[in-house]
Amino acid sequence: MKRHPLILTSLFVVALLLAAAPAFAAVGETTAGTPINNNATVDYKVNGIDQTQVPSDGGVDTTFVVDQKVKPVVANAVSGAETLTPGETGSENQWLKFTVTNDGNKDASFKLSYEVTGSTLSTALSGVVIIADTDTSGSYTAAGDGSSDLNGQVVTIARDTTLTYFIVAPDTDAGLLDSEVATYHLIATADDGTGTALDDSTPNTLAGEEVVFTDSSAGTATGDGTYDGKDSDSGTFTVSTATLTVTKSVAITDDGTADTPEELFAIPGAVMEYTINIDNGGGTDATSVILIDAIPGNTTYESFTTCSGTKAWHNGTGWVAVEPATLSDVTQVRCTIATLTAGTNQDVQFRVTID
Repeated sequence: MKRHPLILTSLFVVALLLAAAPAFAAVGETTAGTPINNNATVDYKVNGIDQTQVPSDGGVDTTFVVDQKVKPVVANAVSGAETLTPGETGSENQWLKFTVTNDGNKDASFKLSYEVTGSTLSTALSGVVIIADTDTSGSYTAAGDGSSDLNGQVVTIARDTTLTYFIVAPDTDAGLLDSEVATYHLIATADDGTGTALDDSTPNTLAGEEVVFTDSSAGTATGDGTYDGKDSDSGTFTVSTATLTVTKSVAITDDGTADTPEELFAIPGAVMEYTINIDNGGGTDATSVILIDAIPGNTTYESFTTCSGTKAWHNGTGWVAVEPATLSDVTQVRCTIATLTAGTNQDVQFRVTID
């Protein structure tokens, strides 16, 4: 918007100008729409004799109206990435936190929206919403903040006021992979309160209140430049999950001969040991890990040699916590591991005898 200086010229010796210079502080700025009135007077003498004071413009004030400064400020209120867990449904734990500040000189309306960039998610997030921090707790809960989606909606923020909003991702696909990411941008766009974006192209009339965009920094969202009446900032969702890899091998431990291990053979009566390795290569611990393996045909269960968790045996009718006295009754073995820490692996081993 073009600004026109107001020039007052005095004709005689003494001129008294009563002007107010506005400060450029964020808080306490003159409210938009405020009229600024000013009148000058001239005192003078003729042959040493005081003459009648002369007011400017016959005593009529020179007036202008303070324009509306529009400056939304959006900021990510949590550093780092928010964790997504595959398979979540209705989660209250997956959200990004932002603040939106009205740094203008008048209560103002802003339309809220979001944009997604840089996503490597194998399946896009569904049901993503923008929720106000209604209970002002600083953390999202459905009970405290409700479920009203503000995406595409207009909110009014008082001048010099900061409000908090969450981008909430309640549902995640079970197929998401560890370390996949998606960046979400919260956008606040100046609005006239009815869903129409504000326009600051009206020339300055001095007598009227015009809109002036003063956002001098570009936001993070696509196309969010400077002096455009909107602002944005970004936060990132990162998938963190356990990634289990299971490998299985078998080796001959004894074939009933005195041969060295290199000379053992898988003959009837030989003892075979199965080793199942469970590796967690993901970024999150895996809990309640349960491995079940069946005793193969033409073999008989011999022993359950390695399980760092809880062992169980299936005797043909159900699971039991004590090894059956009759080994041939065992049809399956089970190893339950409470926690398999991220980046670690464990072996489970059992032996059978070839019939």
